[in-house]
Amino acid sequence: MKMDFIEETILNIREHTMQNPELLNAHHFTFDLKIQDHTQTTNNYIVIGLNPGETGCYQICEGPTEESSLKDFFIDAGLGKTRSATRWSDCAEYFLGTNGNIIATNFFFWSSRNSTSEFTKKFSYQYIRNPHFDFCRDMNIRLFDYYKPNVIVAPGISMSQLMKKKYNLGQMVNQLTNFDHSNNRNIRLIEHYDYQGIPFIFTKHWTARWGANTDEKAQIKEYLEDYL
Repeated sequence: MKMDFIEETILNIREHTMQNPELLNAHHFTFDLKIQDHTQTTNNYIVIGLNPGETGCYQICEGPTEESSLKDFFIDAGLGKTRSATRWSDCAEYFLGTNGNIIATNFFFWSSRNSTSEFTKKFSYQYIRNPHFDFCRDMNIRLFDYYKPNVIVAPGISMSQLMKKKYNLGQMVNQLTNFDHSNNRNIRLIEHYDYQGIPFIFTKHWTARWGANTDEKAQIKEYLEDYL
């Protein structure tokens, strides 16, 4: 059965976590997390972040644990999502609507307070130089193959150059920019690539500071609507 395929993938991530002791420092990993799950539709949208956050997670339960379709520590604890987790879900619903299935994953599955100094302190290597991108890519490709999503959205446009190579995305299909008058430079809002016929769209990070002169969030939302 197809679900066995996803279960096997999550078990592979659990095993990989145990085989790499530094990953046990993370509170949890996130993979195949249903932000929205509608049985009446086959429209699937995948959101692929940098890596999960940890703010408030240790107050809910100790780690290491996971946030997946097999086990979600938020649900097990019965205390509801943290503010940051709720904010991420709200962003996903704003940009992708509420009518399709939204599935969350990450370029790096394991959690930290940020992807800069706290990440390096926790794992002993920089995010951009971590040795697990290829493993995560292989597991994510299983996710893509299973859901056959309408669109893959990656909030965090700074990762586009590295990840277009990792995921073999080829040449950029389209780009959307906004001119920042205060700094006299163009800000990248969208970089659109293609993964085996599926739009793979990097956006400005959803938790970044948004431009004051134009409604950048609305521009990104309008662009994505063509693929929902």
